[in-house]
Amino acid sequence: MIDTHDRILETAKNLYHEGGFQSVTMRKVAAELDLSATAIYRHFRNKEHLLIALFEDAHRTFTRYLWESLGGGTPLERFRSAGEAYLRFALEEPLYYQMVFMAPSSHLGYEEMPETICEELNRSFHFLVDRVRECMNEGLFTEGVPERTAVAVWAHSHGVISLYLTGQLNDLVGSREEFEAFYWEAMQPLMQGLQPHNGGGRDRS
Repeated sequence: MIDTHDRILETAKNLYHEGGFQSVTMRKVAAELDLSATAIYRHFRNKEHLLIALFEDAHRTFTRYLWESLGGGTPLERFRSAGEAYLRFALEEPLYYQMVFMAPSSHLGYEEMPETICEELNRSFHFLVDRVRECMNEGLFTEGVPERTAVAVWAHSHGVISLYLTGQLNDLVGSREEFEAFYWEAMQPLMQGLQPHNGGGRDRS
């Protein structure tokens, strides 16, 4: 059974989805759950605290998706699995994806994201950097600065996904299956550009 803390987070998530930052209030959350204001404040000090907890949960959920992708036996398999995990997160948790990658700090009432959220984002970015670095070390990707290559991969993936989530690809793709096929097709030029021109590399997976 979901405890009260998690029910509050889930309700806040739904309210955020319906109307964004402004729609999440302690009063609305309490009313949705048929709880008193006192009960809500026992778990969260105020609206800002509640929203930070929601954003932190979004980042933790994303991190779980990434860690589940580490089962690949080779660097290239792990890189590919990380991409699949990123795509699954976006399609299975679209609201959380938008919180992690598309929501400005102003949604929390801050000029900059709180340190805890920045730490989670940095952790997930370095996860991608590690996948790129080990592919470079195996000669599968052209040598370079792993962090720069990771940013290019991230930007390419995020660009395609954000276009889909905001409905700008509706004329091209309909179902989730169609988008997934389109996504991997769109990633092919990037993947080809990452590979050494001589086709070298010790990992043939």
